Amino acid sequence: MEIANTAPCPKRNYGLVLTRFEKSFRFADAGFFINFLVVYIFAFISLYPKYGLSIIALMPLIVVTAGWFWGVKGGFLGGLFSFPLYTLLSILVHETAWDTRFWIAGFVCSGASLLLGTWVGHLCELGEHLKKEAEEREKMHEDLKETNNQLIEFQDTLEEKIKNKIEEIRDKDHIIIKQSKEVAMGKMIGNIAHQWRQPLSAVAAIIQSYEDAFEDGVLDQNYIEEKTDLIMEILQQMSRTIDDFRSFFKPNKNQQEFNLKKNIEKTITFASRSFENNDIKLISDLADDCVVFGFPGEFSHVILNIFNNAKDALVENKIKNPEITIMLTKENDKSVIIITDNAGGISDEIIDSIFEPYFSTKEQGKGIGLGLYMSKITIEKNMNGKLTVRNINRKTEFRVEV
Repeated sequence: MEIANTAPCPKRNYGLVLTRFEKSFRFADAGFFINFLVVYIFAFISLYPKYGLSIIALMPLIVVTAGWFWGVKGGFLGGLFSFPLYTLLSILVHETAWDTRFWIAGFVCSGASLLLGTWVGHLCELGEHLKKEAEEREKMHEDLKETNNQLIEFQDTLEEKIKNKIEEIRDKDHIIIKQSKEVAMGKMIGNIAHQWRQPLSAVAAIIQSYEDAFEDGVLDQNYIEEKTDLIMEILQQMSRTIDDFRSFFKPNKNQQEFNLKKNIEKTITFASRSFENNDIKLISDLADDCVVFGFPGEFSHVILNIFNNAKDALVENKIKNPEITIMLTKENDKSVIIITDNAGGISDEIIDSIFEPYFSTKEQGKGIGLGLYMSKITIEKNMNGKLTVRNINRKTEFRVEV
């Protein structure tokens, strides 16, 4: 069964046709001029043989009457009325209006007026369209220029904001570094206090031995020299501790070449007393040929921060047989330090956050969460290295590559 094609026929846009036709009338001034000129000339030629130059007196009447129709009816209609006007004038002067030449001239002039008026109308319409496009393009150009100026202003403002933000971040970093060093300094002073306790006790015991030696009658020159040398050795050891402490916190303005093994051993010296007080066993395996270029004081802070975090985790979790291992090796062109503790590892929920500033799992007052953050900045930004952490066999492993 065939289905009839019921699709509606496309509608003609008669409104557009009328609009263009109206524009043809509106812009047909040139058509009227041609129509009027031809009729004027034809009337003059056809009437001249009989009336001579006196026909010139009738020409103003044609001009005035045609001009009136032009002004009232519009240019194109005024031009069309020139044709019947000539007919009327011909009758008035006893000339036939049915002259074949007259009709041919009239129809030619009327057709020329219509075609020329339509053509002029289209040209004027095109001119208006081009003028409108030019105005729109000019407006778009102005808008684009204004937008470009706004972008330049925004760029300048953004650069200024970025510059101010960088300065603000640098100021905050300086504050964080200072706070981190103050925390480390406090812990170091505690370690020194523990380290000095034993030599001070030894000095006190030596001083007390003088009285016993005197009572026993053995206090002689040799005894005094022997005990004095021992006291001086102990005091020199305590003095070296102060020198190490000062150099440890002395800011390094310039990078320098330093031996990692010696740097780590000095850091172990500061941390060893704290490990001993908490029964933590420290195992070290340090290669001799690892030399790097950087900031030795800041690097010592990194190792000490990792040591302190490992110690705190071991104490907090009450681990039996607590143990910290540090190993220094050479891998290709990198020196690698691996520090491991058996505190049970770090929770998977927080392990990715431990290097963030002010992140801490410790009780309030026991840590401000800056140590590991500053350690990562020191290794990765200041020494172009890498600091990572992972859990392995219920152990926490920090890996430093420099």
